[in-house]
Amino acid sequence: MAKTTASKKQRRQVVRKPVKKKTGPAQTAAIPTPLAVLTRVKIDKNGNVPHPDTVISLQTGPIVWLVFNQSSVDHTVTIDPNKFFDASTHQPDNPLNTENLISRSVPAKQKRVLIGVIRDDADQISYGYDITMKNQITGALVKAIDPDLDVVDPKP
Repeated sequence: MAKTTASKKQRRQVVRKPVKKKTGPAQTAAIPTPLAVLTRVKIDKNGNVPHPDTVISLQTGPIVWLVFNQSSVDHTVTIDPNKFFDASTHQPDNPLNTENLISRSVPAKQKRVLIGVIRDDADQISYGYDITMKNQITGALVKAIDPDLDVVDPKP
């Protein structure tokens, strides 16, 4: 014999007591930071490279390029610190703490990271630079010209 159950209308509603929020010291609103130390570099399915977003870092701070290779071909991605320039005067000016190439092979349909560090005495200005991509099969160069890097004061 099957059990009988109360209809939905006859079921008792469970009333929950409101949960009391903990009170503590007043919290101050977080101050937004102007830093954007990471930018994405995308190699699309056709091997084209849209303009990457501006990187904003501070003196002695990091710069991170996250490279997405969405094409079916391996690429070598290179940033030459000696090709950085002052964006307003177009004079050569390397803000990085190295003069060596920053380079990685990025296999098809994969991601890789390139990392740089800003010198502690780098000018607090906007810089331009080149990112070069070399197709490892054809040897063809694809270049994303003049992405931006802003160096800001490390002190709040």
